[in-house]
Amino acid sequence: MEKKEIRKKILEERKSLTDVLCREMSQRIQNRLTSIQPYFNAQRIMVYVSFGKEVETWDLMCLMIEDDKKVYVPRITGSSLQAIKIDSPEQLIKGSSGLGVFEPNNSCRNAIVIDQIDLLIVPIVAFDEDGGRIGYGRGYYDRYLEGVDKGKIYGLAFDFQEVDVFEKKSHDIRISTIITESRLLIST
Repeated sequence: MEKKEIRKKILEERKSLTDVLCREMSQRIQNRLTSIQPYFNAQRIMVYVSFGKEVETWDLMCLMIEDDKKVYVPRITGSSLQAIKIDSPEQLIKGSSGLGVFEPNNSCRNAIVIDQIDLLIVPIVAFDEDGGRIGYGRGYYDRYLEGVDKGKIYGLAFDFQEVDVFEKKSHDIRISTIITESRLLIST
């Protein structure tokens, strides 16, 4: 199956999740993430702002702030991402990209260089056992994470988002660790 077909199939399946089930599974994923050593060791964490039926990150951002982590979220600027520091999810507003994603408001201006981020948590539409990731098809994360140590890149997904190994292009990023509601998948 082509990436476009996989994306469509998984997004349809994810859309059919009930709010309650999405929240319950997201909570299990959050608990798994916050109990591993890389989370404890990280001081600066970039995390995506969830929307729709993605693994929910709003509560996770609050927990990170409570845990004295410096939390950065993406802001889309043209065809690229920037990691912008927030002190509270209340600083997020609907972005101007037209994607329906929340971004830091204009009072948030503290960007960080990607090399200074200890842990990068990215959204996933679909993934395979090799750490392959299918996103929404616009390439924002592939461009942003180019050249970054793969060991710092973590993805959050539901079990049903795992698919058979698919063909990757040279620009497709790989994820070192994928956390689902039932397991921690570490790719080599």
